[in-house]
Amino acid sequence: MNTGAIDKIYNYLSGEKDFVDLPETEQARKNVKAYAMSNLFSADDEEAHKQWIGLEKVVSEFGVVSERQGFIYGFRYASELFVRNEKPYVCMNRLDESIKEEYSMIAVEGTDKTDPVVDILKEYVPEEKFGDAVDTLCICIENTKYAVFEQGFLRGIAAEKGGNI
Repeated sequence: MNTGAIDKIYNYLSGEKDFVDLPETEQARKNVKAYAMSNLFSADDEEAHKQWIGLEKVVSEFGVVSERQGFIYGFRYASELFVRNEKPYVCMNRLDESIKEEYSMIAVEGTDKTDPVVDILKEYVPEEKFGDAVDTLCICIENTKYAVFEQGFLRGIAAEKGGNI
């Protein structure tokens, strides 16, 4: 199945009201927010909230791209198993390995763009904290992107099998 057809399935399913983040994805997003709010942004609650909104938008955009990519790869993974007449539950021991392998290939291909994060941090973080902030926040965001990719991958498998998670 081509990417356009898989995209249509993803777009349809992502519009469903029961399409919510998995607990691991929610936790990864909470970790980004907790780090940013407690270590980077203004002590003024109202100002910190405004600063977070800009960063949250960037994190959300990364998430959408990662989940869509994960969905496509997961759907294709399940399709390949079907073609080879293998059952996904038999291949579960290889599933984590497959997800990590696909995700690392995407990261190497250059889909990892953290420039917007750096721009936001330049605006709000004091210079003496800047290097540490970029490193730590980029790790938090990378963890979030992986969690969302994994979530999309699992949803792609479920969709290929005719279900949803």
